[in-house]
Amino acid sequence: MESRNQASHSHVRGHLVLHVTDHARNPDAFGGQPVLRLAPGESTSVTSELGWYESVADFVAATRPPAVFSAYAAETGTPIVVKAASVTSRDAEVKVEREADGRYRLESSAHGTRTLEIGDGARTEVLFLPLEEVVRRRVAYIIRHQRAVESPGLLAHAFVPVNTRTGLASATNGWPDWSDGSERIAMPLLLQAATARGLADPEETGPLLDGWSRFAVRHLLDETGAPRRGSQSRHLPPRLYDMPWPARFFHDRHRARGREEDLERAARVIERRFDLGGATHLSIDVSPTTTAVCDSLVNYEQAIVAPLLDLLRDAYALTGETLFHDALEERLPWLPAFGGPQPHARLHGIAIRHWDGYWFGENRLWGDVFPHYWSALTATALLRLPETLRTADTDRLAGLILRADMANYAEDGSATCAWEGRRPSGPVRPARTAACRGGACRTPVPGERQRARRISVRVSAAAPAPDLSTT
Repeated sequence: MESRNQASHSHVRGHLVLHVTDHARNPDAFGGQPVLRLAPGESTSVTSELGWYESVADFVAATRPPAVFSAYAAETGTPIVVKAASVTSRDAEVKVEREADGRYRLESSAHGTRTLEIGDGARTEVLFLPLEEVVRRRVAYIIRHQRAVESPGLLAHAFVPVNTRTGLASATNGWPDWSDGSERIAMPLLLQAATARGLADPEETGPLLDGWSRFAVRHLLDETGAPRRGSQSRHLPPRLYDMPWPARFFHDRHRARGREEDLERAARVIERRFDLGGATHLSIDVSPTTTAVCDSLVNYEQAIVAPLLDLLRDAYALTGETLFHDALEERLPWLPAFGGPQPHARLHGIAIRHWDGYWFGENRLWGDVFPHYWSALTATALLRLPETLRTADTDRLAGLILRADMANYAEDGSATCAWEGRRPSGPVRPARTAACRGGACRTPVPGERQRARRISVRVSAAAPAPDLSTT
């Protein structure tokens, strides 16, 4: 997905572009990009086939997967079993053992996504991570790198973005998305949750959370209880999208400390949200009591459907009325439709929330990270389903999604929301890809597509050049 229309903003997302190869821009992406060389007068064609199926089961039945995985992400030291003709890895951190004919056991003691070569040239990735240790490292990284300690007064208690290349924090800037409010509220939420679960030292986090609480009251909430985008964003109106997060922080603060003023503040933020139109806005992490015509940050996306299901689930839990249960059951298939069954650690079940061809990274030139962190909303909605709708399959998918999202955290505790590809060590060679973005996953069986159309790109080298690398 490339480009973005500044007039339509997030509602319309650029152009779909079929890349022959990404070698010129990022030669190591997805384990290595091939080089296309054409002699003068030579040409080649690239074809992409699109198919439509009634269900995921129908799609899987119409494919011949080169491998079957027991999991796509696992704790370090926990094996992943793969059934395939052959499995190898150029990552030195991955141990591959052949257990039997067509059955392989993978293990790694190192954190990270690992490239696998499957059968005859197929490629995919799996993820290994020490989950609790990643949380501890993330907490330590935030404390060490993402505090505005050089700012005066209560502003010194803010959590801010950091440039992961230079290590420099950004205490203030002209872009609301990089403020010390909005999504940065996730940082004190994480510190608070990690402390409650014994994954952070309360002696260390306690003063930081106390300081952030006072900073938020003074600089992030206006006199009506509505949150600002950031301490430097008093000229901007409140964003309904943000409002559940400070409410969640003060609610959890009340549970941890038992102070009534924290619970009152959380309630004031929620009430103010309704005053500003929250009853018709499907915000993330909040379930209004009723809604008619729903609005949100954009027209339609996975981060609208998940809150809708949460709303219906909570309405059913509170009232027991079958109307809400039936509405939830009818809309439930909408949510997994944003993802697919690709056998890849970054792709399996992961929602395409809404894809920005640019917007993220230091220079705002990169697309959203994949998996996008809000893909976790699908998992939480599935885990909150009533027992009548919750199944082993929904629980399995939720677990896969939550583990996949951990791919966005590096071993040092840093994180990213900008997709720049991965650069593995070792030599890079071309590989065939099939039926999944960024990795060889499933090869369609000829003749078993239902309805399909072909998109062909013809590349010619008319000028007498020695070779041509095309992206």
